[in-house]
Amino acid sequence: MKRYRQIIVHAGFSKTGTTSIQDNCDRYSALLRERGIIYPQFHFNGQPFITHSIPFTVAITGRPGKYGLMLGQRFPYAVDAVMRSCKEQLDRVLETPQGDTLILSTELIEGFDDRDMATLRAYLAPRTARLRIVVYIRSPQSGIASLLQERIKMGGLPDPWQFAGRVRQKYENLQKGFPDLLEVRNFHDAVRHDYGLVGSFLAVVGLPEKEMAGLEFVSRNERLSMEAFRLMWAINERYPPRDQAVHKVPRQPRDLDILRRLPGPPFELTDFVSSDLYQACQEETAWLESQLGFRFPHESRHEAEPMWQERTLAVLEQTIRALHCQPIVLCAAQFLRDEARRCHVSRPVTARQLECIAAHFV
Repeated sequence: MKRYRQIIVHAGFSKTGTTSIQDNCDRYSALLRERGIIYPQFHFNGQPFITHSIPFTVAITGRPGKYGLMLGQRFPYAVDAVMRSCKEQLDRVLETPQGDTLILSTELIEGFDDRDMATLRAYLAPRTARLRIVVYIRSPQSGIASLLQERIKMGGLPDPWQFAGRVRQKYENLQKGFPDLLEVRNFHDAVRHDYGLVGSFLAVVGLPEKEMAGLEFVSRNERLSMEAFRLMWAINERYPPRDQAVHKVPRQPRDLDILRRLPGPPFELTDFVSSDLYQACQEETAWLESQLGFRFPHESRHEAEPMWQERTLAVLEQTIRALHCQPIVLCAAQFLRDEARRCHVSRPVTARQLECIAAHFV
């Protein structure tokens, strides 16, 4: 039986650039294939699966609802057909290797139970001379800040404490399931690679760095400004998506994305370095560093850059106007008036500018 020289399972932890890695591997799948590196493209009825989470998890577990797949919502009345198709497609990829290296990228296996991890190994190991589980790990405090931004974009009001301890928990689960296969890499080192995180990953799978020079890697989930984060928070608090039946304002996931354009000081957890959450993150970080053998960047106390600078004020009105939904626009205007009152004494000129912009929407 013909086998792959290596199968690399990319276990994508939250907020470690997983989507960027998947998007770029899919974008350059033809180039990778020419080099003997296969990033398979799965689909169902013309809908592509850029991430392999659905076909991979269905093939391993055989259960459509396990690990939050929710296939019934995405493919009503076709769950059995989706499962059958995904399993058949993955079987073909494994049984008829078209290259030297196979990449499978999924966000879910860090949550697999013991049985499913054993099934995964039994399913993939006979098809390769070397099975590798590759994961990037980000510092707990950095990961929490990124998760908060992602949840606020999706309409939530996240509590940072709900994310405390998650990195350690996920790592321990993977380490328990694959102690001899797991390859842990420092996310913060990877993003400093000459070709960024994606370049770092492609180097791991075997693409020579000299061949990355002409490639344009797309990136996802850029960092919000403090202004954008706080404005989104105010709108989500006033009109939470889950309560549309009550407040009657239509909300959709990422319907505030226009606010991502607002420039300003980058979002950070206010008073984080003096909080109990910071202490919990420090303890988790110390434990991870003792296990992994590398260090993460550490947060330090610094003077926060003031909000509502000229670069933000210059585009603030047109950005809010682009929200279109009148109740949300009015909510944003009220937030600006509140901000004006907050800085009325310390920064009176800025307060007047905020009041003037807010007045255009009343």
